[in-house]
Amino acid sequence: MALFKRGKWWWTDFSVNGVRYRQPIRDEQGRSTKDWREALSREKELVAQAQAGSLTVSGQSFARLAFTEALDRYLADRSAHVAPRSKRTESDHAKPLRE
Repeated sequence: MALFKRGKWWWTDFSVNGVRYRQPIRDEQGRSTKDWREALSREKELVAQAQAGSLTVSGQSFARLAFTEALDRYLADRSAHVAPRSKRTESDHAKPLRE
């Protein structure tokens, strides 16, 4: 377990059953905390949640996908942020990766 300060906010970095959790310490309202004592107690709560299995890693579900399915999700998400021509180019560049 590690509790460290990044800028003005406290962060935690710990592993439970081989899964690494690294995230900012937030209070019940979702705001990041600046108080060390509050961060320390909140970190213990997060570790307990992780051990109970109720805390999930945000990228874990994406990491377990098949490559082609992950590529499809990436391109679908990316298409909302790029021009139509860029969307076509990225789709064309992805064809060799699918093979």
